[in-house]
Amino acid sequence: MAKAKKIEVEGKEYLLAFPTRKDAENAERLGFSLNLMESQPLIQMDKLFHAALLAKQPNITAAMAIEIREKFQDKNGDIGKINSFLIEQYMGFFKFPNGEKEAVEAETVEI
Repeated sequence: MAKAKKIEVEGKEYLLAFPTRKDAENAERLGFSLNLMESQPLIQMDKLFHAALLAKQPNITAAMAIEIREKFQDKNGDIGKINSFLIEQYMGFFKFPNGEKEAVEAETVEI
């Protein structure tokens, strides 16, 4: 089952998640790149945060996403934990391309 982080900003609840592969792919369409994390960490995390919001709130713009993130941080929201969660969820699609989040071991046989 997919997981999400729920945050509250100014009395509104927002879900951040990548429940499907399509949602993770959308992050890339928005310009998110793991390769740029070292040189552009803030820009890349803004893109990932925006994509994670879009999964359950499809009308959120990039500017709205940044505003939500900033207001969450202003209220001492732990954005580091949110970022770690989002990267973990995004990376899960490399290990489990179809969205399965529970590992099944392949059997080793002699040939």
